[in-house]
Amino acid sequence: MADMITLGNDADIIKLVQELVAAARGRDAVLGAISSIKAVCDKQTPPSATLANAMTTLVQRVFELAVKDASHSYLDIKSLLLLTSVVGLTTKPMEYYAVLAAAVNLVAANLKEKKTSMLSWSDKGKDYITDLLVPVHDAIENEMGNSTKEELMREIMTGLLESASQTEAAKNYAMPAEAEIARKAGYSDVQKFLLSPTETTLELNLSKSGRMAVHRLIDYQMSYNKVRHSSVGAGRSRYLVLTKCDAESLSDVRIKKERKEKHMELLVKFNTYQKFTLTLPPKGTKLGLILKTNKTLGNMTEIVDVVENSPLMNLIPKDVCIVSLKAGAIGFVQPRSMKDTVESFGKVQAAASKQLEMIVAPNGTTSA
Repeated sequence: MADMITLGNDADIIKLVQELVAAARGRDAVLGAISSIKAVCDKQTPPSATLANAMTTLVQRVFELAVKDASHSYLDIKSLLLLTSVVGLTTKPMEYYAVLAAAVNLVAANLKEKKTSMLSWSDKGKDYITDLLVPVHDAIENEMGNSTKEELMREIMTGLLESASQTEAAKNYAMPAEAEIARKAGYSDVQKFLLSPTETTLELNLSKSGRMAVHRLIDYQMSYNKVRHSSVGAGRSRYLVLTKCDAESLSDVRIKKERKEKHMELLVKFNTYQKFTLTLPPKGTKLGLILKTNKTLGNMTEIVDVVENSPLMNLIPKDVCIVSLKAGAIGFVQPRSMKDTVESFGKVQAAASKQLEMIVAPNGTTSA
């Protein structure tokens, strides 16, 4: 209990900091002390000189330890956010904001490039924009960190525009060679599944001997790591699930879509893009939009004009490019072509709910 920080007890604070540094304690102990002192600082406005000096010593120690760490995963996102919240409480804010920016950029680069060996376990799978750059930017409140905030915002905008310009082409999961093997073996359902460019999983309700026969077909006649099989359920309800090995999992697809949607929303928040919520007319009603492909903006669909008798007149602007669409009938999509855009409109018009969210970019917006 002798080492506890007590509000107003400067001797305890100095003693704790000196012991931590002298004993060469690890990251967690130092970060824990920083959290404790921050809690004390939050109750003092402004913090005392003792608290400021103690915080300076501890922050300096964290950065020294980070430099010595060879794995580059010493500072994770949680640690960086804590440091961001206390750098302004030190006696060297400008110096430490510069060091902090370098550390944040290193972790951001590793996240972007998916260098998992260079990341802490807790950061793997995180998004460098929404999970790191934006929270760090928003956590800088001291005016001494304004230049760092500006630098971070440039990185954020570059990343967001790059994300907006990247629309993945539809993947073709057809496996004709394997489908031919299934055809010759008399498995028409498996053949049809393997020929499909979009289907990635197939459930087969077969007897035990039927399941074993499909196992042997995949394991002994098809190339390794092409199709994966697993059995689900028990007794009469047990069935076989086939999965194409190069297909993304549904959870991975969902995460990527959610991440892209967050990026679009941030561009709206930063007034780079605009969002409109529309109610489309019923199927068969012409929308009255004049469209073209804008090759400068990655083949986005451009709304050249809205004709005078259009049901969407005065609801959406012209001379903008459609970045994304979202509705119950289509989910969140980034149209890859004018055909995709028109088909998405048609699906929403044919659905029970005809509400559509549209995010658009001005023609002058350029990708990074």
